Amino acid sequence: MKAFYVYMTTNQSRVVLCTGITNSLMRRVWQHQSSEIEGFTKNLQGKPVGLLRVFQ
Repeated sequence: MKAFYVYMTTNQSRVVLCTGITNSLMRRVWQHQSSEIEGFTKNLQGKPVGLLRVFQ
C-alpha cells in the first residue's frame, strides 16, 4: 500500500501557512523550495514546518 503525506509549509516571514497532500514528500518539498510549480506555491517559496502526518 502506498503512503500519502499531509504537510504544512510557510513563507519566510511566516505570515502564510499552506497545507497539502502528496505521495512523495521529498519531491514536493523540493518543488516548493525551487518554485518549480506555477501559481500560489511559486509565489510562496515555502519552507517546511515541523508538522507531518503519514497515511497508508
